[in-house]
Amino acid sequence: VLINNLMSVRSSIDTLLEESEKLSAATADGNLSYRADTGKLNGSYSNIIQGFNNSLNYVVGPLMTAASYIEEIGKGEIPDKITAEHKGDFDDIKKSINSCIDGLGGLKEGSLILKKMSNNDYSEQVHGSYHGIFAEMK
Repeated sequence: VLINNLMSVRSSIDTLLEESEKLSAATADGNLSYRADTGKLNGSYSNIIQGFNNSLNYVVGPLMTAASYIEEIGKGEIPDKITAEHKGDFDDIKKSINSCIDGLGGLKEGSLILKKMSNNDYSEQVHGSYHGIFAEMK
């Protein structure tokens, strides 16, 4: 009985290692949608793998949000600010993207003024408070 139980533990540990290695390899290859199979394990072993999967979910969500915002900005679109609640480093990323969106407001305002200037209308000025190249354009 003891040998059978030890063999069962060994099998569970081997499966735990296999699943964690698969997850690690998929992540290293950039396959962020891959999740380890918790159904191959029972009890605490399954909980460990589910914890790995959950950790990856917590990282991938904000990462994909950031990627979609950067893509919009790259296409010349100014998205609404990110309003979702994020914690820690993810909140820092959110603040950085929102700061970029604020700066692009200077570009938008400057574009409107330049359009008027192209029609010899000098009645408007840029009123926003901007930094860097946006302040120079102002």
